[in-house]
Amino acid sequence: MLAPNEALRLNQKYMERRGAITGTMIARHLAGAITLAAPAAVNNRTHLLPLDIDAGGINAIHALIAETKLRDLWAFGQYCLRQGLADEYQRGYVWLPFDTLVDTARLQALGAQLIAAISQPEWKIEARAIHAVTRLPLGRHRHTGRFGDLILGERRIDIDQDPTGALTELYESYRENHAAGLPELPPISEPTARVISSRNGDGITITRYNEDHDVEDLIQFYGARPAQRRGLYFCPFHRDEHASLQIYTAKGRRYVHCLSTLSDCPLARHGRNDAFNVYCIGEGLNAKEGLRRLNERE
Repeated sequence: MLAPNEALRLNQKYMERRGAITGTMIARHLAGAITLAAPAAVNNRTHLLPLDIDAGGINAIHALIAETKLRDLWAFGQYCLRQGLADEYQRGYVWLPFDTLVDTARLQALGAQLIAAISQPEWKIEARAIHAVTRLPLGRHRHTGRFGDLILGERRIDIDQDPTGALTELYESYRENHAAGLPELPPISEPTARVISSRNGDGITITRYNEDHDVEDLIQFYGARPAQRRGLYFCPFHRDEHASLQIYTAKGRRYVHCLSTLSDCPLARHGRNDAFNVYCIGEGLNAKEGLRRLNERE
């Protein structure tokens, strides 16, 4: 995680955290001293479905919350107006909390259903119950310097006027959705084959994993969105506004590299990231841990 002064120097919106988040960190986040971002999922399980609105603003937030209510689900949102942007290009978040850990694929599928139900041509909304970092609720927007508005049903509460009061309102309204009540949703095909390879009886190796998995499929699984320019994606491992993730071929193999120089993105640290690198980054594992999990070894 970047220190606050370093993040400001690099013009970062938030501090990425993949390890434990302490109470002190949460207190600083709620006070606006730092803005934390962390993966919703660990080991393909998550308590939370974040819906990240890149275009659609307050109308998209209200539409998503209304749709969740129709499904007897509870959600809340956060909206921070950015001056100079038209309504349809404003951003925000909606979060659906659950009472127990849920398979990532089920919540991603639920997110896709919610988005499809309310989608408008100009809106851009992404489900992020994944291992890529997402800003935590009630954080200060690092560019606007404001917390913005808390959205509870049809209510819109100005957090900046009374941060403690807004937190109290959320506390009193907050409820967790029952994961047991979710319908069995069609699972998203997971690209990580968790079976021991019978080839030579040696199990899955880095080389074999790269032979069996395409790096472009993997980055899309972890939330990358294609840009209009061919070969470029919006990187899922940092807040990417300019499509900095590049797919390229070298010596007959496909690799991915993040061109961002200010984000501390893990895919920017090395020029050649193969499928196995992407898998380990997406799951928050080192190489040894990645191989152990792929081969179902404790």
